Amino acid sequence: MKTRELFNAVMHYEDYDRMPVFHWTGWGETIERWRGEGMPEDISEHDFFGASPLCCWIPVNLDLFPLFEEEVIEETKSWVVKRQNDGVIAKLFKGRSSIPTYMDFLLKDPSGWPEYEKRLQPDPARLPDDLDATLAQLNESDAPVAMPAMSMVGFYAIGWVWKIWRWQA
Repeated sequence: MKTRELFNAVMHYEDYDRMPVFHWTGWGETIERWRGEGMPEDISEHDFFGASPLCCWIPVNLDLFPLFEEEVIEETKSWVVKRQNDGVIAKLFKGRSSIPTYMDFLLKDPSGWPEYEKRLQPDPARLPDDLDATLAQLNESDAPVAMPAMSMVGFYAIGWVWKIWRWQA
């Protein structure tokens, strides 16, 4: 079975020939270690571990738009505190991968909502200029096709995405 067929069979409780294994990625230090332990330089970690191809993403911007300007608030030799482009103030370590420590949020009570709301609005700039060609190419792919709903907007945003597509047609 091709990856998209396999994914759809599993998701629809149909028969399938194997379980898909989707590997997102490893931190740079992890991949460096794997290379030091014998993973060849000329192969991706996905291929090395026999993972199924990742899904193809429909290139729609569901992030805050426009993003916040990043701003360094405090910096030391080992870490930096900054306002990230999503508006969150986070502490990040320098020189190594780690999950940021979230320290403060703009959206913590109703007074922060207007600043976020204006960044959640439909805008044709959220869509690629070649959307129709991109969708045709994705439709031909063997990989599952997905919407990038990993933002604070979430699945709620899909409704306005369809409205924009109809508007452009």
